[in-house]
Formats: sequence, structure tokens, C-alpha cells
Amino acid sequence: MRLEEALAQAEAELAAAQALVAARDRAEAERSARRERLRRIDEELDGIRQSLPDLDEGVAEAERVGQEQAELLAQIDARRAEIQAAMQQQQADEQADHQAQRTLKEQMAQLEGRIRGLAATLDSLEGMAQGAKAVLLAVREGHLNGDFEPVADAFDVEPAYAVAIETALGGAAHDLIVPDEAHARQAIHFLKDRRAGRATFQPLTLMRPYHRNREMEALAQRPGVDGWANDLVAVDERNRPVIDSLLGRVLVVDDLDTALALAKTSGWNRLVTRDGEVVHGSGAVSGGKHQRQGSGVVQRRSELLAAEQELKDTEQRLQAAVAAGEGREAQRAGLQEDLAKLDSARDAVREDLANTKTWAASLGHERQMTERSQARLEKEAEELKQENEETLVAVDLVPLQAKRDQCMKDASALMADAQGGMARLKEAEAAVQEAQRRRMEAERRRTRLSQAAADHEMRASRLAPDREKYEAEEAMWAERAEAHEADVATLTEKLTKLRETREAKAQERMETERGRAVAQAEADTHAEAKHRAEVDFARTESRRAILVERLLEEYGMTAEEALERAPVITLPEDAAKEVGQIRREIRSLGEVNTGAIEAYERLTERYDTLKVQRDDVVGTMEDLESSMQELDRLTRTRFLDTFAAVKVAFEREFALLFPGGTADLTLSDPADALESGVDIEVTLPGKRRQRLDLLSGGERSLSAVAFLFALLAVKPTPLVILDEVDAPLDGRNVERYIEGLRRFTDRSQFLIITHNPVTIEAADVWFGVTMNEPGVSTLIPFTVPRPEITEPVVPAAFLK
Repeated sequence: MRLEEALAQAEAELAAAQALVAARDRAEAERSARRERLRRIDEELDGIRQSLPDLDEGVAEAERVGQEQAELLAQIDARRAEIQAAMQQQQADEQADHQAQRTLKEQMAQLEGRIRGLAATLDSLEGMAQGAKAVLLAVREGHLNGDFEPVADAFDVEPAYAVAIETALGGAAHDLIVPDEAHARQAIHFLKDRRAGRATFQPLTLMRPYHRNREMEALAQRPGVDGWANDLVAVDERNRPVIDSLLGRVLVVDDLDTALALAKTSGWNRLVTRDGEVVHGSGAVSGGKHQRQGSGVVQRRSELLAAEQELKDTEQRLQAAVAAGEGREAQRAGLQEDLAKLDSARDAVREDLANTKTWAASLGHERQMTERSQARLEKEAEELKQENEETLVAVDLVPLQAKRDQCMKDASALMADAQGGMARLKEAEAAVQEAQRRRMEAERRRTRLSQAAADHEMRASRLAPDREKYEAEEAMWAERAEAHEADVATLTEKLTKLRETREAKAQERMETERGRAVAQAEADTHAEAKHRAEVDFARTESRRAILVERLLEEYGMTAEEALERAPVITLPEDAAKEVGQIRREIRSLGEVNTGAIEAYERLTERYDTLKVQRDDVVGTMEDLESSMQELDRLTRTRFLDTFAAVKVAFEREFALLFPGGTADLTLSDPADALESGVDIEVTLPGKRRQRLDLLSGGERSLSAVAFLFALLAVKPTPLVILDEVDAPLDGRNVERYIEGLRRFTDRSQFLIITHNPVTIEAADVWFGVTMNEPGVSTLIPFTVPRPEITEPVVPAAFLK
């Protein structure tokens, strides 16, 4: 029994020992599991600690890339603002170009009109001498053959000198340049045969050589002198001898003061100012201006040439403006293209900047989550360490069963933590991968920016050789400039010496020239006197030949016969003075416009025609006014007669419609009966006299009927239409109205529109109007049977 008890006790102790061993084994297993968990946590913490610097670097990279993108975006915006400002300026410039083009086109239109007017005036030979005009017209029409060119058309002159040249030429502007004297002879015979006037011809074969001495050259260099007249015109070499003959001794000066200052010099025939004043070689001075002085042929040609040149210049300016406008349009298109590219680049940079900001925010969030996971894992590891220490201390004290349960709970918690840690680890790995992807994308962007910077550096490196080349050229030109300066200094010194030598020789030459000038002046004086004598002789001979020819043609006698038959005329002593006075008066009349005779005849004919037409119109107006006055007189007479008759009839008819009443018609303006109105004043039985507009509706209507009956009594009408005249009348007045109608049925027929049964009953024929269909009226007549009566029945029609 004791053995069994001992055995049982031993078995119990064995079982207890085995249970203790099992508890120890389980506790050891739990400690091993916690150690494994701690190891894994340490690994996770190591991974987190390693990933945190990468995350920090990714955040910094994202911020840096974002800053670069923001700066690039600011640069793009600044460039866009510059381009937009340039485009606005381009638009303003284009508007200014368009306005300038419109102005130039208007100027061209004005110039073209002016050119057409001047060309038409010149083509019509207006202002030309009668004989010259006749010759030119004959050449145009084929009556004359040959080359005839007016002197005014043989040269071109600037507008500033046009008045001076025309004044210098005078009547010679209408001379005709011909190749030889045969042409002149032919034209003169033509003018004689046609009696078409006289003309002066300048045969090129008879022109003498032109010579200009030193004194004349010196005069042209004087202050205020523009030059010799033949030098101020552009002329063909063929016609140069004629122009030299006419203008070679005419000196053009700025103003009259300069001309008067040069009046005592010699070597010229006339001094002409730009405004047309003339100082003659004899000392006479002419000037002034006519009240209606027009432009001569020379001035018109000068104006035409100036207008044509101005038109060409304006056209070139217009073409330049159009080209500039097209260039600005191309520039604006380029700016628009650049702006579109910048907009596209700005959108891309904005998108990249938004992605970078999102990337940086994501990295920041990942870092915060990683830090939280790190703190949680560190806390969990600390708790596991404490649990292991507690397990070692309490393994013999705490019941194994309770410890096992606790260990199981801890194991479950650790498993849950492990699963959570694995999930967080996966999230962290995904965040790291996303950060690495964004980092790679930032690297690619940085690579593109680096490539752009490299391109800029490459362009700079390409331009470096050009810069070095330009610097070398600049140095070379500087060396050349220094060498040239040295040469200039040497040449200046030589030039100074040469000038001194030249002045010395010039002094010697001047002494020689003085003596020769005196001799030359005397020779020129004699030559000029000889030339004047020859010219006077030629003119006198020409006049003599003309007079002899006229004697033969008009009087049929020779010069000798005329001298024998001509009486001796004694000239008064002051004849020369009177001739001078007459010549001055003729010159004061201005240039003779030979076309004025034709213009006068044409205007006189036009005036006579208009005068006849005006006389016809005035006569017609007088007849019309007389007829109107007669018509007004007859109308007034007839109106007053009719008015008097209507007035009497109205008084009678009113008394019949209003027994005991009176009425009167008056004119509102008796002085002007035709324009006057008619006033109706009535006196009803038992009432005072008053105007028609103060009566009641029925009284006013019945008074109007009385006026109508008065008109019918004076001048009956075949048909009278009355529209509801009886509407405002009462029974007794309707009867009076019907009685009045019956008095006029022998002269007029009445068509009455009424709803009054009394009036309807008095009518012979009724007309009813009905509408069977919309818009379609039907007329139904009905003749009322009447017993035979002695009084006339009112023929009327009624609409009901």
C-alpha cells in the first residue's frame, strides 16, 4: 500500500516534473519566437533607416527640380510678355503703315489728276503764240512736214528757276526750233498762205558758237548768283546752240537787291531774279505782278515734270511702305509662331511642375509614414525585450498553464504585428519604387536641361572663333589707322608746302592776269559792241525784209516805189519818250495770250447762247406769273361768287331744318380769300349765336347736312354717298333730313348707309350685304313696292 502510494507519489512528481519540463520547453519556444520577431523588426528598422536618406534625397531633388521648373516658367512668362509687347508694337506699326499707305494713295490720286490737267493743257497748246500754235497744229494734222519743236519744250528746268527762265525767254519761249532754214521757209509760207499769224524760228544750222569769258565765269561765282540761265536748264545737245543763244547771256540771281548790286558789272545782257524781276543791260528795271497772272508754258512743263517726279517718289514710298508692311506681317507671324511655341513649352513646364509638386508631396507623405512605422516597430521591439526578461524571471513562479496561455496570446499578437509590418514594408517598398521612378524622371528632365545648356555652350564655342576673328580684324584696322594717321601727317606737311608754293605762283599769275584782263576786257567790250551792232543790224534787216515782203504782198509795190510815194512825216520831238512810255504800258499788260482771242470768241458764243436761253426763261417766267395772276383773279372772283350763293342757300336750308333758326358763313381772312378758311356760325331757336364746334353731336350733324344741301343747291352732283349721317339725329330731325333729301331727288341720286328704320322706310331700293363665306360678301337688292304717289321717292341704297 505504501509502495503504491510511493509509486503514485513518484508518478505524480514525475508528471509534475514532466509538466515543468514541458512548460520550460514552451517558454523557451516563446522566447525563440520573440527573438525571431525582434530580429525581423531590427531588419525592418535597418531597411527603414536606409530608406530615410533616399527619401530625404528624393524630396530635396523634387524641390530642386521644382525650383528649376518655376524659374524656367518665369523666364517663359517674361519672354511671352516681351513677345506680346512686340506684337502690340507691330500691330501699332502696321496700323501706322496702313494709314501712311492711304495717305500716299490719296497723294498719288491728287498728283495723277494734276498731271492729267497739266498734260491736257500743254497738249492743247494753250498759251502758245498764234503762229507757233498754227504751225504745230498743222504738223499734227499732216499739213506740214518736218521737225518743229517749241523752245519751251526743248529743255527741263527745276521749279525754283521756272519763273526766271520763262521771264528770260519772254516771247522766245514760243519760238520753234527747226533743223535748218528750209523748214523755217516752209512754215513761213504756210502762215502767209493761211494768214494764221506770225512765228519765230530758230534754225540749228544758223546758230553761232557760244563763248563765255573769264569775267562771265567770275560773275557766276558771286554771292546770290544762281548761275547763267543756259546752265540751269537740262537740254539735249542737239538743241544746246539755241538755248545758249537765247539764255547764254542771262544771269539768274536770288533777288532784286542782288540784281541791282550787279547792275554796274558787264558781261551780261539781262539779270533775272527767281521771282521774275529783270535788270536790262541798258539799265532799265522791270518787275511787279499782274492781278491775274497765270503760269506760262515753261512753268507748266516744270510743274508737270515736278509732279511726275513727285508721283514717282510717292509711288516708291508707297512700295516701300507696302514692303515694310509685308515685312512687319512676316515678323508678326514669326512672333506668333514663337508665342505658340512658348505657350506649348509653358504648358509642358506647368504640367512638369505640377507633377514635381505631386511627387514631392508624395515623397514627404511616404517619409512621414516611414517615420511612424519606425517609431511603432521600435516600441514593439522594446516591449518584446521586456517580455523576454519577465519570462526568464517568472518561469518557476507562474503556473505553466497560465504562462502558456499568455505565450499563446503573445504569439498571436506577434503574428498580427508581423503581418502588419509586412504590409507596411510592402507599402514602404512601393513608395521607394515610386520615389525612384520620379527621381529617374527628374534625372531625365535634368539631362534635357543639361543638354540645352550644352547646346548653348556649343553655340558660344562656335561664336568664339568669330569673336577672335573680329578682335584680330579690329587690331589690324587699328594698326592701319595709326599708319594712315602718320601718312596723313606727312601728306599734310607736304600739302602745306605745296600751298605756300601755289600761293606764290598764284600771286605772280594774278599780276600777269591783271594786265591780260584789262586787255581782254577792252577786247570783250569791242566784241560785245560789235555783236550788238550785228544783232541790231540783223533785226533791222529782218524787219526791213518783212516790210518789203508785206509791201509786195499787200500793196503790190517795191520799197523804192513806196519811198517815192510815201509822204514825209515829221516826228515830234518827244516821240522817243512816247514810244518808251507805250512800250512800258505794253509790258505792264503782261504776256500776250494769243489763245485769248479764240477763248473770247468761244466764251462770247457761249454767253450769247446762255443769254438767249436766259431771256427765254425770263419771258416764260413773266408769262407764267401773268397767267398765275389772271388765274388767281378768276379763281377769287368765282370763289367769292360761289361763296355768296352758298351762303344764301345755307341760310335757307338751315331755316328749313331748324325752323326759327338762322345761320351765317364768314371768311376767316377776307383779304386772302383763296387761302382763307370758312367759319360757320348758327343761332338755334331759343339759343344764342355760336360756332359749329360748340354744338351737340346731332345739332352739328344737322348743320353739316344743311351746308351739304346748300352746296347741292348751288352746284348739283349726279351721285351723293351719305354714310350714317342720321346716326346722331332724333326722330323729328330724321324726318326733316328725309324731307331735305326729297327736295334734291330730281337732280341727284343718293346712296345712303344707315341703320335708322325711318330712313330705310323712305328709300325705294334696299341693298342688303351678307357674308356667306369668310371674306366673300354678297349683295342682295330689294325694290320696295310703293303705291302711286305724287311726291318723288328718294332713290337710295341701304347697307344693314
